Amino acid sequence: MLHQHVLTALGKSVHFNGTYLIHRDPRDTDANSYYAEITSYRTIPSTSIQPGASKVDQKQQSDFELESESELEKTENDSANCAITFDGWISFSLRIKYEIIYSAAFSTPVLYFDAYFQDQLIVDIDYVLRLISPDYHPPHNNIDDFGSLQNMITQTMHPLTNLPCFFIHPCQMASVMKQLGLDDQVTLEYLTLWINTYGPVVGLYCV
Repeated sequence: MLHQHVLTALGKSVHFNGTYLIHRDPRDTDANSYYAEITSYRTIPSTSIQPGASKVDQKQQSDFELESESELEKTENDSANCAITFDGWISFSLRIKYEIIYSAAFSTPVLYFDAYFQDQLIVDIDYVLRLISPDYHPPHNNIDDFGSLQNMITQTMHPLTNLPCFFIHPCQMASVMKQLGLDDQVTLEYLTLWINTYGPVVGLYCV
């Protein structure tokens, strides 16, 4: 589990590129387990906005629908609250929410994340990663490269909200951390190394 004092120490010892909050894990009846939430904002040029970017259908939370180009243009015109002008260029605010939640099944923390454009959830994983991770390159279908971190990113249902989100699959995390000389106990050293290993591939950095 993730203890409150470890997450508190993490927030004091490293600086994230976003706001850092700690919450009690509602699945733990003994109230001893916590999770961390980091919210980061990025300014992206309007040319990066992809017509047809996906969003969640609010009526059916587990179903998805495509946003049409005309809808996107209307949204851009109506959303002065998130448009920022720099020397005649218009940019928009992208909000990324990361959550570090412990998985008892895999004996490791797991990194979940979502990206929102104008409060609409983006569900196209390649599009999201191009926006939040400048070093991201979409995997080639003809290359069997399951060992890469980028190919470990997939979509799942959030363990606390049961809503769709992205995460880095934890199947190899515990063994990777052992190879780095750390056991299953999630200490400050463990968590810092874990974040520095897995965070950058999805745009989460700490110093």
